[in-house]
Amino acid sequence: MKVRVFLALTVFWLLSISLIAETKLINASVIFRHGDRTPTKPIPACSYDWMQGFGELTPEGMHQEYISGTELRKRYVNDYKLLPEDFETKTLYVRSTDFNRTLQSAESLLYGLYLPGTGPLLKSKTAALPYKYQPIPIHAFARQNDILLLKGMKGADKKKMKEILSKYVYSSDEWLNKQKSLEKYFPLWTKASGTKISSLLDAKSFAGNVYIRTLHNVSLPKGIDDKQKEILIGLALWIHAQQFKPIQAGILIAGDFLKNIVTTMNKCIANESQVKCYLYSAHDKNLLSVMSALGVPLDKNPGYASRIQFELYKEDNSCKVKIFFNNENIKLPFADNNDFCTFSAFENYINSF
Repeated sequence: MKVRVFLALTVFWLLSISLIAETKLINASVIFRHGDRTPTKPIPACSYDWMQGFGELTPEGMHQEYISGTELRKRYVNDYKLLPEDFETKTLYVRSTDFNRTLQSAESLLYGLYLPGTGPLLKSKTAALPYKYQPIPIHAFARQNDILLLKGMKGADKKKMKEILSKYVYSSDEWLNKQKSLEKYFPLWTKASGTKISSLLDAKSFAGNVYIRTLHNVSLPKGIDDKQKEILIGLALWIHAQQFKPIQAGILIAGDFLKNIVTTMNKCIANESQVKCYLYSAHDKNLLSVMSALGVPLDKNPGYASRIQFELYKEDNSCKVKIFFNNENIKLPFADNNDFCTFSAFENYINSF
């Protein structure tokens, strides 16, 4: 009897090992927002000397991306063996928008993905660079030519985006009700900021600046007490998310990017590419539009260094996709499984754009 139980447990264990071995992560794409930054515009009535300048990555932002890089190393190098322990050019592709803050964010994340000590050696077996640092190429296109990560910034796309905003956002009950509830504060905000504020759009930059000042313990404009501060912070997190919430906006801004994800996955499945992981350093609007295009829009702006991970798994003769937002597995409305989506269903949905 004991022998039979032992044999049964052994068979069960072997089957379990076999099932686990059949599912393998073969490709990953990660798009992430830059880290903490300074405001992109000043407050005329309450100037502050941001040492890095406007719209620049802060030391806090660099650290946020570094931590994110260490998390990706644990997942893709240590746990899943998707990437090698030491950098190999053919396995990793990194792309950034042409902004200082995104380029530096990519550098900072890569510093965590391939830590000092993993870099190349000379023939003499000494480090090629101090601390055995590993430099990694980061690709970027000129802003006016970057239709993958900066779609909607010019020409017909910019015009189309304005039409979408006018039709689905600025005329919506949610937007109009929010504006009506806050318009009593517009005179105060006008005085505090030194700019005319007569709508939510007028208040967007001011609210964002107050939010960043709060994060950095910078003094607020005169008249902005704790109550006003909380209102403005809430508005800063809400307003940008609303602008990219309609699926039409998501598809316009992120459609080409998602089609590119499908293309790279297909190349991996067909063994036409040796790249195992793609990293994209971008902006909040990229993450917002991707989530909206996938049918799972965000209610508030994604935090600094937030990321979306697209992972492709091979299981026997089929492939499946898992998508994570800040490590949370996303249930796609067009998928019939809570944990993953078949690659064919994912591909068909993206191609329907």
